[in-house]
Amino acid sequence: MGTTMNTKITTLIEDNPGEHLALHHEHGLSFYIEHGETTILFDSGQGRNILDNARELNIDLRGLDHVVLSHGHYDHTNGIPFLVKEVTRDFTLHLHRDFMDKKYATDGASLIYLGPSFDNPWLEKNGIAVNEVTGTGAEIAPGVHLVCAFEPLHPLEVKNPRFVVQRPGSDTMEIDDFRDEVAIVLETEKGLVVLVGCSHPGIMNILSTIRKRFSQPVHAVLGGTHLVEAHGERLSEAVRYLEDGSIGVLGLSHCTGSEAMNILEKEGTPFYRNVAGTSLFS
Repeated sequence: MGTTMNTKITTLIEDNPGEHLALHHEHGLSFYIEHGETTILFDSGQGRNILDNARELNIDLRGLDHVVLSHGHYDHTNGIPFLVKEVTRDFTLHLHRDFMDKKYATDGASLIYLGPSFDNPWLEKNGIAVNEVTGTGAEIAPGVHLVCAFEPLHPLEVKNPRFVVQRPGSDTMEIDDFRDEVAIVLETEKGLVVLVGCSHPGIMNILSTIRKRFSQPVHAVLGGTHLVEAHGERLSEAVRYLEDGSIGVLGLSHCTGSEAMNILEKEGTPFYRNVAGTSLFS
């Protein structure tokens, strides 16, 4: 640790439109990260819209060094085949080792597949260099850390039984604990910048785990917090946690939900609605 450098993070895809009305928006999330000389795509939305938005924002995805996928849901992953077929395959793809486990949502007695549109044989066929993230994560470039294995430090952040997963070699479903979820932590001059995809293990669990493992303060948190499904005591505790003054900037979006964002906005927290086209400099 200890490496600091200039950082710019641009939101390529998010659920809501921003001031730049020529950009596509969709249920999904994707960030383009410039950290010193390193370029990273974090999540890829649900289709080819990231390519059009990148061109509109004058971002050249041909020079990508790394692609990181936060977890195995379609709205964070299905832009990958379009990126590979139309732009570049010359990058390292970082996935948690459990990323390809089959993910579903329950709908009464039925199941809805939520996983990616590609698999390991497709990645191999297309010559994609894959790094499986294991343990508690790794540093993939100077000051760029992938973090996983989040500790259950906040009892109110429990598994959602609506999400289930089929593990390799099993004929049954189990409640998804999202062990495949990966966050990015960037070391900057202002402190740590944390990017989250959906925060299924719980945004408080994620941030508390990161604070235990790093000695620097958290300057900014960007991405989806999955507070859309939080209500009552859990929502109140999460909002208190995020607005306690220790985080410099909150750029939340996607699955955070309007209730949580409205509260944070009204409380005067250093908060912005992170929509397609917004950028954060650190």
